[in-house]
Amino acid sequence: MGGVINESGFWFKNSNITGNGIGKLMLGRGYGEYSRVIIANSFLGNIVSPLLGMELATSKNIT
Repeated sequence: MGGVINESGFWFKNSNITGNGIGKLMLGRGYGEYSRVIIANSFLGNIVSPLLGMELATSKNIT
């Protein structure tokens, strides 16, 4: 990394991620060398679909 500091990304701390019951949310992943998403001490409601994690497990690594 050569000492490069990049503090970009998304941080969800002590959050409730819920919805109105219509549809599902698919969590993705950040792409690129400095992408990051942190979800800490948070509640993910049943609006979050578990499917994307399974799809990523079989996809080619593009990071």
